[in-house]
Amino acid sequence: RGAQGVAAALGARVYPGAAGREIGWDRVTLTAEGRDDPLCRHLLEGEPDPPACTVFQWHGASFDLPAGAVRLASSPKYLNQAFRLGESAYALQFHFEVSREMVETWVERGQNYIREGGCATGPILAGCETRLEPLRLRGRRLVEAFAALIEARAADAAGDAAAEAATDASTGAAPLRARRAP
Repeated sequence: RGAQGVAAALGARVYPGAAGREIGWDRVTLTAEGRDDPLCRHLLEGEPDPPACTVFQWHGASFDLPAGAVRLASSPKYLNQAFRLGESAYALQFHFEVSREMVETWVERGQNYIREGGCATGPILAGCETRLEPLRLRGRRLVEAFAALIEARAADAAGDAAAEAATDASTGAAPLRARRAP
């Protein structure tokens, strides 16, 4: 469930979208925060009309933004398409990870969902020809940026732990982790 599931886990309301389903290739627009975000900014690379970018959609639900979250993207139908909470918790309503096989499988298995959403399968499948590879490349850059963010946070945590151990050794105190109650 993507962003809806993350929003619900953070206490935000999730509900059927009043604007109808978003199915297939569509545009989302990055907010100013999204354009400056170290991950989401990669969604605009090579886009002919920034701050909008083409993504793959397959949902009919919406959600309220969780408390403290920063909106990163929206679409004409749904205000909340992506958000970040803190420095490294991200949630996306749309898909950048799709492959041709995934799209074909979703279309094959989702005929009723597509029809009930007022969409047609032809444009969804045809969009794979021109939209899939650019989205895949931008998605790869986003994932690489996320991996770099996690590595940097891990390095910071390791540095903090080393500094803590050095301080504990110089004072003769037990390491802080050992002093905490289980």
